[in-house]
Amino acid sequence: SAVIDWSDLGVGDPACDLMCAWALFSGESRAAFRAALGARLYPRQSAYYLHTNPVGVTRPSV
Repeated sequence: SAVIDWSDLGVGDPACDLMCAWALFSGESRAAFRAALGARLYPRQSAYYLHTNPVGVTRPSV
C-alpha cells in the first residue's frame, strides 16, 4: 500500500506551486528566482511557505 499526499492540490493559489523554491534554492539562486517572479507573486509565495512550513524556514538547507 501507499499514501498519496495531495496537500496543496486544489488550493487554487499559484503561490503553492512555488514553495519548492524555499526548499531547493538559497543565496544567489533564491534571489534570481525572486527577481524572475516579480513583486506580485513572491510575497504571497513566501507568506504561504512561512505559514505552512515554519521549520523549513529556520532550516532551509537541510
